[in-house]
Amino acid sequence: MIKSLQSFQKKVLAGILFAGYMSLSLLSGTLSAQDVLSTTVWSIQADQNTWFANDDNTRGVAYNRATGNLIVFSRSGGLKPVVLNAATGDSIGVLSVAGISGGTFPASLIDVSPDGRIFASNLTLNATTGDFKIYSWANESAEPKLIYSGDVNGTAFRFGDSFRADFTDGASTLLAGGSGNPNLALFTYDAAQDTISAVNVLAFDPSVMRAVRGMAPIAGEDSLWVNEFEFNLRKVSLSTGQFGTVVPESVFPTKESLWVDYADANGRKLAAVFPSSLGAAGQSASIIDLATGTEIAYTDVASGGNANGNGSGGPILDIANGMMYVLATNNHISAYDISEYIPAPVTIREFNLLGPANGAAVDLGADPATEVEITWEQAVSTVAWSRSAFNYEFDSFAHGGEGANGTGGYIGSRLGSAATVTLPVLDSPATISMWAATYSNATVLSVDIQTSSDNTNWTTVETLEAVAGGTGDINVTWKQVSANLNATGETFVRFRIYGDNIAGAAYFDDVRVTNATGVVILDEDFDEWESFQEVSYTWHLDAVSGSFDPPALSIPAGNTPELTLTIGAILAEAARLELPDGLFNGAWTVTAEFGDEVKFANQIWTVDLDVPVGTSVEDIENPFTFELAQNYPNPFNPSTQIAYSIAEVGHVEISVYTVTGQRVATLVNETMPAGRHVVSFDAAHLSSGVYIYRLTSGGFTSSQKMLLVK
Repeated sequence: MIKSLQSFQKKVLAGILFAGYMSLSLLSGTLSAQDVLSTTVWSIQADQNTWFANDDNTRGVAYNRATGNLIVFSRSGGLKPVVLNAATGDSIGVLSVAGISGGTFPASLIDVSPDGRIFASNLTLNATTGDFKIYSWANESAEPKLIYSGDVNGTAFRFGDSFRADFTDGASTLLAGGSGNPNLALFTYDAAQDTISAVNVLAFDPSVMRAVRGMAPIAGEDSLWVNEFEFNLRKVSLSTGQFGTVVPESVFPTKESLWVDYADANGRKLAAVFPSSLGAAGQSASIIDLATGTEIAYTDVASGGNANGNGSGGPILDIANGMMYVLATNNHISAYDISEYIPAPVTIREFNLLGPANGAAVDLGADPATEVEITWEQAVSTVAWSRSAFNYEFDSFAHGGEGANGTGGYIGSRLGSAATVTLPVLDSPATISMWAATYSNATVLSVDIQTSSDNTNWTTVETLEAVAGGTGDINVTWKQVSANLNATGETFVRFRIYGDNIAGAAYFDDVRVTNATGVVILDEDFDEWESFQEVSYTWHLDAVSGSFDPPALSIPAGNTPELTLTIGAILAEAARLELPDGLFNGAWTVTAEFGDEVKFANQIWTVDLDVPVGTSVEDIENPFTFELAQNYPNPFNPSTQIAYSIAEVGHVEISVYTVTGQRVATLVNETMPAGRHVVSFDAAHLSSGVYIYRLTSGGFTSSQKMLLVK
């Protein structure tokens, strides 16, 4: 009756079991150490144009995540910050350099904040005799503004050989260092005033850090990865200046890398460093797995050929697009596909089991029709929807635009059930708008639009009321509704539909969310099933001493965080698994799945199964068969109940058609457990007449007629 999914288990359950927590993230490829990246997506060679030559004058590069462009700062033939399309390498513009002057180099290095503000610094050989300067551009079309000019708190050292913008975790700091300078300057940037509001200097012991050249901020830590010629790649605290993790010298026994970039690649901590040495043969960028301290890939230097005496240029990791960009000064600017080194994104968040409680006992000698309810929390995702007591529908009741109905998809709560539907996790949502309706003007319910920062404590920002008679905020006619969310940071958003006497259901279509700047961060029209991506679940049972690798039994539970099993169904599986008579000490848990990603619940709970003596497969009758009952009442106006049963877990579809074959409603379209079920049908929006409802599950199909009389 219940299928054991061995092939599925072998594919996705090769995880590591912890004492209360288990998670699995699948890498997208199997890689050998020190792969050679010999093929570029695009490449610009030195001396192919006037702004990039073999003259040591092209040293700064930055990636603008807000536009998808690279900015390369060249001094060949004059100041020229060239804007390149990062996807193609095409030159698409040049930043203005109006008013930039002073210093050994008026400007040389550059970086960009996440929102697209651009910063650049000059180079001064001594900040007390020649001001160190920092400029900002509001965007790629703006004029530069001088936001700092000074002696860096009287620090008589060279500044401008290294420069970085740190906007991780709410920081607004610009960082600068220089050759032979054992100090790191931290400039606090005031975004509201577009100026530097404070300057601090971290002083290092020259015997352990002679200069800070390469710098890469670390999200979630008050630290940088730093790099220079004479010392290993290492972490340094921005608050104390203390050193942390050091990448072993064995990783780079002959390398003199200066520049570093860091990225959390969906849980895999990667660093990119450049160059391996100053000579022509050393113009290679390496990718390091920081968890293992190993070099996993490096770029081929065949496209180089020129020395890089200052070791300038550098790598940039673009995890979102699976790319690494490398400026090899005097040689080339290139893009490399590094997607095979990036694990599939971890999108599903942690979730908990709810019941039955840990240590529960189940008597398999009870009435075979006795039901056991298994529940767990919704597992929310950064890219997928999740739901409880909510259906995905596809029929002519969908919103068709400008208030009209039209064939398409939408989401709707089940009749007579409280329900929630949770959107993918959003970043700083400001407003939400959608088309909303009820299935009948007899509907009485409330719809809360709620937000949460932790998926546990929810705040209602707007309540929509459906009132009997078709009045209230929503009714049987589609209308557009909206609410202000005004949230910052990672935010969970959900609809909660409830009522003391729910008569009907609430429906939503064309859900759109924007951030504070008006950028659309979610736009779901449900036009195709594939566009409505959901988390699904599987329930697993194993011996208490087992490892769930694979489990003894796995049962798909569909897209809602609940599963109803009967004693008869469990007993049948106990017999098939040849469980011994008496008390079986088992353990159970649930996985949430989305694509190839599998996330285990935070808990593994024990369950004691009391197996009757002499239980065998032959002794057990399946208590359920496939059946589609006549609706009741019939005739009806406007709602009726349809009972059905299925003999085994599987996908079930129940749809309603006119006598001419036009589908007018889909009542069930999901995986259902074996057993008896009832679904409601509200035909308030339909005309009187005969309708046909059809159940399809596996190879079983059955139809019945019903009569709507208004």
